[in-house]
Amino acid sequence: MAPVSPGNPPQDAPPPTEPPIDTRVPGQVELHPDHARVRRLAWLLDQSIPVPVLGRRIGLDGLIGLVPGIGDLAGGAISAYLIWLAHRLGAPLWLKLRMVGFVAVETVLGAIPLLGDLFDFGFKANTRIARLLDEHLSRQASDQRRT
Repeated sequence: MAPVSPGNPPQDAPPPTEPPIDTRVPGQVELHPDHARVRRLAWLLDQSIPVPVLGRRIGLDGLIGLVPGIGDLAGGAISAYLIWLAHRLGAPLWLKLRMVGFVAVETVLGAIPLLGDLFDFGFKANTRIARLLDEHLSRQASDQRRT
């Protein structure tokens, strides 16, 4: 049996946990680094922690939101970073306003004790932001291929 080292894990070790994210958009070989960052952060914030009892996944955003007072504001600030990255990728104003709406709903409703925390675990604003950006960039790439 080969010795165990960082480059040579034991045979019975579980595979490393990585986000199940396709880093390509149809028509593109690789994602822009900002687009990949949006996807990774959305996964980390909304889906990175499996909850086997419920058969669902939660993320750090929901856990951060459990901190009274500042938790939901901190989660909203991190989500605002995703919107800023979408802006850098050329997202139109209407799309950014939709993203801001998702974050506002999650931040305001998440501030309600207990019920807001449950809402925060289920709403997944960051995943919605990533999905909107994916759809926009896919349409944009498709339009560019047609011209």
